[in-house]
Amino acid sequence: PEWLKKRRLEAWDTLEGLPQTPFLKYGLGILTPLAGMELKELEQEGTVQITAPPEVKVTRKPLDSRIFSSLEKDRLSLMHASFCTTFLQLEIPKGTVLEQPILIQKKIRGKHFLEHLFISAGRDCSFSVLEVLEGEGELHSGGVEIFLGEGSSLLFGSTQNLSPRARSFSARKAFLEKDSRLEWVTADTGSKTLLSTIHSFLGGPGAAVYNKMLFFGNNDQHFDFNVS
Repeated sequence: PEWLKKRRLEAWDTLEGLPQTPFLKYGLGILTPLAGMELKELEQEGTVQITAPPEVKVTRKPLDSRIFSSLEKDRLSLMHASFCTTFLQLEIPKGTVLEQPILIQKKIRGKHFLEHLFISAGRDCSFSVLEVLEGEGELHSGGVEIFLGEGSSLLFGSTQNLSPRARSFSARKAFLEKDSRLEWVTADTGSKTLLSTIHSFLGGPGAAVYNKMLFFGNNDQHFDFNVS
């Protein structure tokens, strides 16, 4: 759609104007190395498979215009918006209650894979989503945007077990309305370099967010987690 094309071009123009840097820095001197990542030579290939409970109807709808509407202006976010080619959208109607999770399996099959997941739920929903990421690629960039309606609850689980040579950058955002609840549960074991950010915004009284993170590292793995 034209609005998405405009946002992607704006992200690219902003990215081109940023100075080159060998690392990403924020907070109290926290560094995530970026050396060796050439943004202009991405060879993207990956697959996404969705397994949903029987009561979930799978349909194709136009992308939600809120995608990238709150885009950060750092190098990795701008790169993701500029080059992402795989978009997945889940729209949960109001009052939906799912006993079984929606399973999303993502696999890198080439050197690079940039993908974006958008979840929108109406009011008084209750459901869970499990995301599984694996593969032998060199670069992964994953974005998640969640909008929860009033009184809704979501358990979002994610596991990552990429190749020990992969760089993985994951940026997740959630916007919660009154009396909604979100639980983030992540488990990371793979990749050489991992930057994982989770930002949750409470938009009304009674809204609540819970974060649980598990990781296992060895050798020269670099894990960087940022939660707010």
